Amino acid sequence: MTDSERKQRAIELIMAIDAPDFEKKVGALVTDDVVFQLMTRMPGPEIVNGREAFIAQLAAFHAMIPAGFNFRIGTVICEGSDVALQAESNAVSAAGKKYMNRYHFYLRFDGDRVAQINEYSDTNLVREVFLS
Repeated sequence: MTDSERKQRAIELIMAIDAPDFEKKVGALVTDDVVFQLMTRMPGPEIVNGREAFIAQLAAFHAMIPAGFNFRIGTVICEGSDVALQAESNAVSAAGKKYMNRYHFYLRFDGDRVAQINEYSDTNLVREVFLS
């Protein structure tokens, strides 16, 4: 897989999170043993291990943001198996609170699938919108 193809696949993965059939689309883009981690010191979020657990985590996100994140993709950089992707969301929580976050995703590929996802975002905004 070329760097350009990995960049495109990374964008597909982030955009697939909002798809009505996200389970199928995301499932096809990640490895069986994918690892997802929200990079925070905030208590609560744990490392998610495996495709099924990751899809279950996304289902929980869908419940919190029923109309989707509506991601806008920014800069995407790829070097070898590593992809750095910036994005912004424009969403409304299930409780009606505006949720506009900025993200940096680090994705590591194993072959043509994503094996690791680290999400860096404004976790204080997460706390304000979803935990208060």
